[in-house]
Amino acid sequence: MEYRLRRFDGEYRWIFDVGMPPYEDDGSFVGYIGACYDVTERKRAEAAHRLLEQKFTTAFSANPAGITLTRLSDGVILDINETALRLMREQVLGRSAKELGFWLNPADRTRWVETLRATGSVRGWEMHILDRTRRSLDMLVSAEVIDMGGEPLVLSTFLDMTERRQAELEASRLRQYGCHG
Repeated sequence: MEYRLRRFDGEYRWIFDVGMPPYEDDGSFVGYIGACYDVTERKRAEAAHRLLEQKFTTAFSANPAGITLTRLSDGVILDINETALRLMREQVLGRSAKELGFWLNPADRTRWVETLRATGSVRGWEMHILDRTRRSLDMLVSAEVIDMGGEPLVLSTFLDMTERRQAELEASRLRQYGCHG
């Protein structure tokens, strides 16, 4: 069993205690025999890991940017936040972006994967994807290859820049014809 125990100096430590009750031949109880191990550092590491996991989960879920976690080997989507899910079709988990037809230009996908394999990351890429209605979206994307359990995964964040690009084009057209807002 595990429990906290106050040490001689007043500090509480986590103890892992293993013991068993030996008995005499006549069945009478003799006492306990066992060993105790100080597992305080392991408990601290577990608590730090839980806190880090909680921070990651919160940042992933509540982020206004779209975020996906995919396998590098085949592009299968393992996790997706709500922002990204609004852009994509339902039923995306366990399927690849290639299979779902998100890439407007398949050559862009090939270049994306090759760059991730070669460098481990991409920053501020502009690309075009198709949303759930098959409308083309201008996206600004960054991604990082991370190792999880010995498997390379891709953590991608993307921002929909479509409305901004359209506004920039409209402003450019107005300036071209001498119109000032």
